This record gives sequence, structure tokens and C-alpha cells, in this order.
Amino acid sequence: MNRVFEISEIETMCQDLKTILEQCKEHVSAMQSCADKVESALNKVPADVQYQGAFTALDSLRQSLKTDRMDEALQKLEDCRVRACELIPAADEEYAAQTRELTSATAQITGLLEGIRDFLAGTPLTTDYEAFQSALGEVRAK
Repeated sequence: MNRVFEISEIETMCQDLKTILEQCKEHVSAMQSCADKVESALNKVPADVQYQGAFTALDSLRQSLKTDRMDEALQKLEDCRVRACELIPAADEEYAAQTRELTSATAQITGLLEGIRDFLAGTPLTTDYEAFQSALGEVRAK
């Protein structure tokens, strides 16, 4: 029973986010490949005419082209998906069953209390002990 949790929508959103993160990783990988080619080309330039700023920029680029945070985000996304789509609905189902049991028990107690109230309201205070016990026995039998 998916009363509160639209599991299929959550699954779709998680899959879409995973696809986006995987595509980001692919783009980063392509940029790393380009950086490798740039480095190869820079290394072919004679040392006396090399521009040090190009190497610094390349190093800076390489530092920013890391996928660790994307991998971490993918893992967090999967953990979140498991909680939202598996753990929470399972607990919700269990709590719903417990709530149904409590509702049933409450209804029974309410019925008993109403019966006792009706019995006391319909039994005069001057009723002798035997008649009271007899009437109470009838109420208990119900």
C-alpha cells in the first residue's frame, strides 16, 4: 500500500538523477582525456619557449576534474532511494497494521464503556444487590 509514498515517482527521480551524475562523470572523463592531450602537446613545446601559466592552468584543471564527489553523491542517492522506497514504506505498512489493531481494540473498549454507561443510566440507584448482579450479568453476557 503506497498511501503517502509515490514509490514509482521517487524511483524515477532517483534514476534521472543517477543518469545525470553518470553523464557528468562521462563528461569529466572526456575533459580528463583532453587535459592529457593538452599536457602531451605542452610537453612537446621546447623548454625555452614554454609558458608556465599553461602548466599551472592545466594543473588547476586536473584538480577540478575529480569524480570522488560524484561517486559520493551516487552512493548517497542510492542510500536515500533505499530508505524512501523500501525501508519507510515497509515501516509504514507495519505501523498501519498496528494502527488498525489499536482502532479495533479502541472500538471494542468504546462499545463496552457505552454498554456500562447505558446499564448504569438504566439501573436505578435503589436496585437491590441481587437484581443489580443479575442485570450486570446480562450486560457482561453481551
